[in-house]
Amino acid sequence: MSSVPAKKKRTKRDYTLKRRAFWQLLGQFVWLFSFVESNVKDVLWQLTKMQPQTARAVLSGIKIDAAMSLIRRLSEAEDWPQKRRSEVEHVFRQLALINSFRNDILHKFWDVEGRKLTVSNVLSVHIPERIQETTVTMGDLKRMIADLTRINFSLLYFSLGEETRGYRSLLHRKPWLYKPPQTNGRRQKPPSNAQGRQPPRPTSRR
Repeated sequence: MSSVPAKKKRTKRDYTLKRRAFWQLLGQFVWLFSFVESNVKDVLWQLTKMQPQTARAVLSGIKIDAAMSLIRRLSEAEDWPQKRRSEVEHVFRQLALINSFRNDILHKFWDVEGRKLTVSNVLSVHIPERIQETTVTMGDLKRMIADLTRINFSLLYFSLGEETRGYRSLLHRKPWLYKPPQTNGRRQKPPSNAQGRQPPRPTSRR
């Protein structure tokens, strides 16, 4: 009988370690994403040839999706060579996918269970049929972190000028590691202690 409490303690300790490892990995992802966001703005600054004071005043509050959109518009306005546009689009498509997940974990309901994180729109829909959830594993986070590292280097080389084209080409030869998981169109019942929030009860006004 004495082995039963010991087994429960070991199971609880293993669960805590797994959960802690996930939190650390998630923190690394958010930290690295902030560098990417800064580098996208830096590329925009370099391309527009703004003076430092002007760039800090105009670009400080711009979001990453808006910055990517402006760079695309610049590529059209300045009629960039197709190869250069393709390089930018190759990076931005993957960055947009990862940015979508980043926005979800910041603005939607989510819960960590072991080595998985489930994101749900349960707090923002008015009928159960529209509730969706997406599950992200530690493997997904590791792949996103690896892709963000490549994106960071690609943005750095891009901001340095055309003499770094060879380095950018090397980064683009391999496919991206992260693929967005499937979204389940089913209701999620979140635990009572998840983020300290409960899904709102539907009312007749909604």
